[in-house]
Amino acid sequence: MQLIAKNTSSRNYVLLILGIFALLLSGRANLAASHFIENHFGPLAVSADLLHSVTPFNPWALKLFNIVDLVTIFLLTGLILKADTRVVTVAQGIWILSVIYILRALMIPLTPLGLPLTEANWRAAASHTVAPHTVQGSLDTFLRLFQKYVWDSFASIHGEFPSGHLAVVMGLGLLLIQVTHRKWWSMALTILLSLNLIFLSVAGRTHYTIDFIGSIFIACVAVKFVTYAFEKMDVSVNL
Repeated sequence: MQLIAKNTSSRNYVLLILGIFALLLSGRANLAASHFIENHFGPLAVSADLLHSVTPFNPWALKLFNIVDLVTIFLLTGLILKADTRVVTVAQGIWILSVIYILRALMIPLTPLGLPLTEANWRAAASHTVAPHTVQGSLDTFLRLFQKYVWDSFASIHGEFPSGHLAVVMGLGLLLIQVTHRKWWSMALTILLSLNLIFLSVAGRTHYTIDFIGSIFIACVAVKFVTYAFEKMDVSVNL
């Protein structure tokens, strides 16, 4: 019995480490797909959108978008760890994010409607919301490496299809619902935080309606796939 428990524990740590590598690689795949869109299509024309037509543009929403997204991710992560601190739960969460980014990297070239922001407006907005391209100070080398291999892979407001920000929040929210055994507050919180992010995105004109639909789709697929895979390996968070 102790040998089985030890082997299971070791397997969970292996899944965790592999998940971290998969997350970093999937982030780079997202960046490559984003560059493919920019280099092969250039700035695309802004199209009409249902949510944009009924929501006024607010510049402050654009500035708050990434900040609120990070706070939301930290909040959901903290609640997940509070509900279930096992290594397997952390591993599952990381694999869910990895699969989300893998699916998004594959779907970015399908961006069908152009970018909500014009090229000029995007570059002006990016200077306020995305890490600057030059970093000064004693931590210059470390920060440059962090920006090149981590930040640039995940922090983007390009507005491509689908929204990676919402997909991550939805993925973590669905995991929270799972580990809390579908408590009403976890479902309500996931819906509230997702709607808040959608509102800021629409008000800041960083995404189209179809981008949110795609995000919900890949988040649900990622959670279902990873949960099924972990159950097959007998390492489900529900054990």
